[in-house]
Amino acid sequence: MTSFRISKLAQLVGGWKETSQVRALIQRLEDEAMKGKAPFVGAPLPEDLVANRLPAGIASAWAFVIRPQTRPPAHTHPNSVQHTAVVAGTGLSHIGRRTAVLQPFDPAYPDRSIYVIPENTSHAFESFHEPLVVLSFHTVPAKDLVEIEVDSGDRRKYL
Repeated sequence: MTSFRISKLAQLVGGWKETSQVRALIQRLEDEAMKGKAPFVGAPLPEDLVANRLPAGIASAWAFVIRPQTRPPAHTHPNSVQHTAVVAGTGLSHIGRRTAVLQPFDPAYPDRSIYVIPENTSHAFESFHEPLVVLSFHTVPAKDLVEIEVDSGDRRKYL
């Protein structure tokens, strides 16, 4: 099932990252990130774009922008598996106990460029010198996505 999901998500990411809707959303989030103080900002992708297009088991799609030279606090999602593709910028992934240079999304190698993060796995993405833009997909609807910060235990929902 994971290979099918990754293949289907790769097709979506490859197409969506070039659409005017997603580009406008990313530009708005970049502007918001650069003006604000939060380490990152995010929003669900427009419903009319994702409706009936997500693979089985994926219930929401998001865009996130991490401010340059920033590492947001590590967190977990107790109720969702996360699939993430880097569509702009560079940085590091911190997933579980592993740290690695982020690979930009490459439709020729989706298994290497879409990160799959199991439920309850600590993770954070760190940006280098420009905003880091990712498309993330979760196995729960946007309204149900829960994040728990590892160090503080703070719990939040995005919507």
